[in-house]
Amino acid sequence: MNLVERANKSLRSGRIDEARVLYAEAVQAYPEIAATLQYNMRSSGMVAKYRFDDQVLSNLTASSYVYEDSMVRHYLKWLESLEFCSHEDFCTRYESNERKTLKVLVGTLYSGENEIEECKRSVKRQSYPAVLMDHVVIEYLPKKEAMDTLYRTFLDSEYDVLVKLDADMVLVDREFVDKVVRLFKHNDSVSLLQCSLTDFYSGGEMQGINVYDKDMIWETSSQDNLFTDKTKTPKRNRKIEWSKFTRSVFHSPNPSGFQAFHFGVHRAIKVREAALAGSVDRAEEQLMYIERTFRHYEVRKDIRLLYSVLGAELAMHGHFDVEHLNYTDPHLETFFVNEIEAFGRQKLELRLRLLRVADTPFVSLNDIRRNRDGVGASFDVATVLLIVPHAGIYGGINRFLEIGKSLSEKGILATVGVRSLDKDSVEYKKMRDSFPEVNVSLLDECVGAEWDLAVCGDFSSGVLLALGEVKAKVTAAYLLNGWQHRERNIKQIELVKPDVIFANSSYAERCYEDLCPTPAQGAVDFSLFNSSGRVQRRHSDPLKIVVPGGRLKPRKRVKDAVKAVNNLVRMGCSVELHVFNAENASIDCLAKTKVWVALNREEVAKLMKSSHVVLCPEEDAGWNNPAAEALACGIPLVCTQAGTTDFAEHGVTAFVVPARDVDAITSSLKYIYDHPERSYEMAHEGVSRVRQFTWSSVTEKILHAVEKCRPADAKKIDEKRMRFLKKIRKTFDSLV
Repeated sequence: MNLVERANKSLRSGRIDEARVLYAEAVQAYPEIAATLQYNMRSSGMVAKYRFDDQVLSNLTASSYVYEDSMVRHYLKWLESLEFCSHEDFCTRYESNERKTLKVLVGTLYSGENEIEECKRSVKRQSYPAVLMDHVVIEYLPKKEAMDTLYRTFLDSEYDVLVKLDADMVLVDREFVDKVVRLFKHNDSVSLLQCSLTDFYSGGEMQGINVYDKDMIWETSSQDNLFTDKTKTPKRNRKIEWSKFTRSVFHSPNPSGFQAFHFGVHRAIKVREAALAGSVDRAEEQLMYIERTFRHYEVRKDIRLLYSVLGAELAMHGHFDVEHLNYTDPHLETFFVNEIEAFGRQKLELRLRLLRVADTPFVSLNDIRRNRDGVGASFDVATVLLIVPHAGIYGGINRFLEIGKSLSEKGILATVGVRSLDKDSVEYKKMRDSFPEVNVSLLDECVGAEWDLAVCGDFSSGVLLALGEVKAKVTAAYLLNGWQHRERNIKQIELVKPDVIFANSSYAERCYEDLCPTPAQGAVDFSLFNSSGRVQRRHSDPLKIVVPGGRLKPRKRVKDAVKAVNNLVRMGCSVELHVFNAENASIDCLAKTKVWVALNREEVAKLMKSSHVVLCPEEDAGWNNPAAEALACGIPLVCTQAGTTDFAEHGVTAFVVPARDVDAITSSLKYIYDHPERSYEMAHEGVSRVRQFTWSSVTEKILHAVEKCRPADAKKIDEKRMRFLKKIRKTFDSLV
């Protein structure tokens, strides 16, 4: 019997002091599973009485990052001090936030835009309760006056949230207002949400829709005629969301010719004024959209795109000023009718080419324009670092390896950076054999390299800190857990400040409404998990129930499965219980029971296909791999909502039961026992539902979201890393 088995046995026998000593020895002897041992101690209540000493902690940390190893040890101690979020606490807080009643004002400024009627209809189609939402349209006022009127109307009203929706914007997603209101319900610190949308002109994404609460600070005196919606909202109270809502709103889907020309002029004057003020970043951001519009025109040849970029070039050359942007001023429209619309495409294209190669009268603007090719280029990801804490192929680690494999198939260099890596270990060899397409390196060696994208999962025993160290143009945190690890995840994300936050299921997304994560759901390996070779049960056969053990973590609720199976036996049902990945443990069950210690992916698929029902009773998860894989195999499924809400619909694809509800589990299993035909019909529907979740679709979602970000250059990466180091040193100093 090894140290781990002895420690587990002592703990089960109630010999806590003996278990503490054995666990401490086991952590030193088996550093590759130290995080699991740490979890066992924490979940069994020992953490309140025991702390790893510095020597043991050093076995859990990487040693060659820029921040000192002692700091990481203090960080881990700090994580230890944070309580797990209980299900009751989470539900109480979540339901309390959901019960908030927020009144919404949708405000629109109209100056003749073609899309106004469709804009109004899209607001009326919103699913948010009509009694809690009103739409006000302010017509034909000068821009600065119109903005002031809208904001004053909101601040002096009974409304809680203002959605500023321009007259040329159409809400495509019927739940858009619902979604943004949920963010404000669950995050009291956000006063301004800035969302991206899909833009007709550039053919891609642009920032364009703002949502405010009553804590916004509006001062008329701080506005100008060009940037008319500046608020004094502190950075800590702003949230910029570039990926979640992009396909929810369409900007200018059907502009008139003059409307397109006006938009180009407006955008270019912003470039010019920012350049003259010395704000290079702001000028480049606005120029980027003009360049993308030009490239969009070269592809689509829509005359309105030509009007837009030609208007932009004329404005950058000084033909128009800010006062000409006012729709009540006829100068711009007269110019468009006489000098633009009156000429054919060929003459306009020649004029555009001449303007693009000529210098403007403004030196600072010319310097920016010379780099227009670089400014307008899209961000193409070529190298990706996937950060993981260990080399064991299960759960979240398998997810990163599958993503790395899919990225490699798309021609992207993917590297898995492992915090501790023994190349002679069984785990490493298994990883290399299973995923030869993916590079695997020690994380220490990856931190100093340059990457287009770095991604790290949540709650990784301190490894998430490496995300702040990596020299990456874009960083992303991937939420792989539900409510149980909320507090720890949020604390880590506050320190690292990733550019993008993903959630691996709609369930995980719901648990982090306040972070507004972008969903990038899990997937299934359909080459292994499919209905080929599935054994279908007859009425006379014993019901073979398979339960994922998850190394018998408490949240897996294997004991609820055992109780439900015992109930079936007492009802006179003939059943078998099979628990896989459950370590060496004795399970007190009345039915014939088989415990499978450690199965590989092929063996799990074979076991599922031989079963008659898969039971997943866990109370918390991110993406529930076994549940999705069971449906892919066409096996009837009983599960909770934990990690299954994307594919498990009660009575349609699965039997969805409340967590910890043994009676509900028993009833569902009894129905499957009595009605095998109907159960398989539901499983067949589940196969269709889960087929959409492929690893290729996961990587497409990740890349699509990341490519919207503005990649940081070397200077900004270094500045961000220094800010991170200062913040983390200050944080750790307070923990010493």
